[in-house]
Amino acid sequence: MRQIILCSKFAMLLFFFNTIQAKIPTLEKNALVDLYTATNGNEWTTPWDLNKPVSL
Repeated sequence: MRQIILCSKFAMLLFFFNTIQAKIPTLEKNALVDLYTATNGNEWTTPWDLNKPVSL
């Protein structure tokens, strides 16, 4: 019974942490987009999809 409770708590924690996404203020995202544009972001080796939400 104790194992079931621990597994349930662990599953709830995983769900909780997977549903949390950091919200980046619009002003900060715009600054990042400006940096991307100014540094020829299209040519970066690691692409950044500007249409996706910013998350940690």
